Amino acid sequence: MFISNQATPAETLAELLAMSSRDETDTARFKAFKHDKHLCPGFRRSIRAMMDAYKSHRTDVQTTQGPRDNGVDVLLTYKYDVESRRVGLQMKSYSEIQDYASGKDPGFVKNLKAQYAAAVQRVDDYYIVLCTDEVAHAGQIQTLSSEIAGWEKLKIILPSQALSFFEMTPDDVRAFVTRLLCEQDAVLEAALAAVDPDRPTESLMKLACVCRLLSTGVAELDDTALTELFVDATGDTSADGLPDLLWDLPTYGLEMIETAGYRIDLALLPSALCAIYFDSLVRHNRSEGEMVDYLARLLGLR
Repeated sequence: MFISNQATPAETLAELLAMSSRDETDTARFKAFKHDKHLCPGFRRSIRAMMDAYKSHRTDVQTTQGPRDNGVDVLLTYKYDVESRRVGLQMKSYSEIQDYASGKDPGFVKNLKAQYAAAVQRVDDYYIVLCTDEVAHAGQIQTLSSEIAGWEKLKIILPSQALSFFEMTPDDVRAFVTRLLCEQDAVLEAALAAVDPDRPTESLMKLACVCRLLSTGVAELDDTALTELFVDATGDTSADGLPDLLWDLPTYGLEMIETAGYRIDLALLPSALCAIYFDSLVRHNRSEGEMVDYLARLLGLR
């Protein structure tokens, strides 16, 4: 696939952090996550996945993630085209905000300002990421936002936004970046047209047949193998939805054969799905099951 959107890594990270696919009530889950044990590694992992996606499409991307420094929990430094940029993230955990709310840490805001002052001259973009309960700590979030609003280079990430990014899998991130960078690519557009997010079971089965044939070269399936393929692709362990699919075998590249089984026919498979399979295989080198999962995320089926 070709890059049609020249968004920089900093711009893409800003989009990822601005997403809000979680409800405010969901952010209570942050209570279980510790700053050093969970939050910092989790954000580093997601940013690494973002840059991996860039590198899979561009060979001229250079990136490093630096160690923690004064005021910065996660530091991303990269060179992209003629741009060199440093992006710093400072996470604030549930326990930190709770200590501030209860009065246990009366110097919280003062320390936050000191961390900002220590970091801002060394980064181009600075994020304070509030990883806390957006309902329980609504008052503290409002106070913090008013205290630090308008600071140079600073963006505040609310808990619902932070949770959306934190809970993305690495493949979710890679798929998001690929869709963004290649949004007008002909192969991606054709592959998106070949599936239907409103009919995910049928679309996942179609992907599974593509990946089975192209990954293994195995074309023939007996009833047991077909059921296993369906369950692995859709997660429907009861396989209750499989009989309905068998009424329209060619849709999934399948045909009946005389040995009372099924054959995946390459000629019946959507060429766009085959093309995007090979493109993704070269860029990411995945197994059959991993390819089904990644392509499902790339095409908006998961």
